[in-house]
Amino acid sequence: MKKIPLAAACLLLAACTQNRPEEGGFYSWVDAQGNMVTVPRDQAPAAEAETQAGQEDGAPASGSAAMSEAELDGEVEYQTDEDVQALIEQRQRDRFVIYRDSSGYQVVQPVDVPAEREAREQKKKDLTEPLRAGGQVFIERIEGVPANCCQVLLEDATELKVGEEQLVNFVAQPHQWVAMPGRHPGRAVRLDPAVKLVRIQSFLLKTGYIHPQAVFLNEQGVPVLLVDNLFVRRHPESWYRYASLEGEVEVPEGATSLVLYLSYAVPDAAGRPELVPGRYLWAEPDQSLSVNGELLLRGLSGE
Repeated sequence: MKKIPLAAACLLLAACTQNRPEEGGFYSWVDAQGNMVTVPRDQAPAAEAETQAGQEDGAPASGSAAMSEAELDGEVEYQTDEDVQALIEQRQRDRFVIYRDSSGYQVVQPVDVPAEREAREQKKKDLTEPLRAGGQVFIERIEGVPANCCQVLLEDATELKVGEEQLVNFVAQPHQWVAMPGRHPGRAVRLDPAVKLVRIQSFLLKTGYIHPQAVFLNEQGVPVLLVDNLFVRRHPESWYRYASLEGEVEVPEGATSLVLYLSYAVPDAAGRPELVPGRYLWAEPDQSLSVNGELLLRGLSGE
């Protein structure tokens, strides 16, 4: 067996103990962007170096599971489940969506997530049916309508097809009038033969809303059906749309055109639509009627 002198053994042991990390080498950490950074130890940030030194000495690092003195003394105020939920909803209200509109402009639209969720949950409760009698959805009656009440409007009527949407504007001039027999502002659309249902939507704005009556005409322009109240549903306001009234009307057999007119408006001295004061049973109780506005029509196949 080869013997190693005691002096050589001591020299070898001293050389092994000289390779201490704090005297050289490299230091690595993860920055705020999640990148691994490695630098010579003498170039390490002071805060990171102190953290590393504290961990080597056995001290708890920042963000560890060790309890603070305040927690041990019971001085920390804990939040209840209700407080946490309220905080989450408050942060959800402070959201935005960004998109480009049809003109190419960038639009920033606030999003109220809790309000939208509440509106969706309450949707069935908010739907109203303002006209019901004896469990029926509508009331039938006979009312005289002049045969030539709406033929003038058909000259400028546009066609509504299945799946298409069309805005009916009661603001544009020149104003058009129906004779019922009194004169009332009206607009007409021709119906494609494939259209079996017409969905009508009116928006509840601060300035009021449009509540028209409808007359279906045959190919000769003669009325075949008069509908007083078109709306059976009310949709609440949400972050992406106004509150609105909506209804669907079945196209009667033989009808080729639809005329929408405002029975509560007549021409004033200047020939412009003027609201006739009065109490209308079919009107929304908390909304005012308007003679200026738009309706949204959509043609449906009924299938």
